[in-house]
Amino acid sequence: MRRRHFFRSFLAATASAVEQVKGRPQLALGELDQLPDAVLGLMRPVRQSLGPYRVEHASLVRTIADGGERRPVHTFEPWELDVLDRFDGRSTLHDIARAHGAVHGVDADAAWCGAKSLFIALCSYLVCHPSGPPESAASTSHVPQT
Repeated sequence: MRRRHFFRSFLAATASAVEQVKGRPQLALGELDQLPDAVLGLMRPVRQSLGPYRVEHASLVRTIADGGERRPVHTFEPWELDVLDRFDGRSTLHDIARAHGAVHGVDADAAWCGAKSLFIALCSYLVCHPSGPPESAASTSHVPQT
C-alpha cells in the first residue's frame, strides 16, 4: 500500500471509529448490498479511484503495481457509461436510476437494478463511493465508510 493510500485509509478508519462511538453504526463499502433500497437510493455516488482500478475511456482497468502494466477488466456498455457519468456526488442513486430509465427507455425496476448493481460493483473495486451518509437516513441508518 502506498503511503498516501495508507493515510487516507487510516483517516477513514479513524472517522468511522468516531462515528461508531457516537452511536452511528458503520458499514464497509463491500457491505452496501446489505442496505435496504430505500437507504441505498438516498446515497450520492461519486467517482474517485482509490485503488489499483481506474475507469479509462470505456473500460475498467487494473494497474499492476510492479510494472505499471494496465489490464482491462471490464468494457462498459453505453448505458453503464451514462450511469457512471452521473456519479457526481450531487445526484442520489434514485435520481440516477430515474434519469437512466428516461434516457434509455428502460422501465423503473430495470433502471434501478442497473444503477444499483453498477454502483455496488464499482464500490467493491474502489472506483466510486457514497459522497457521505444518506441524506434523510443519516441519523437512523447504517452509514458506509470509505
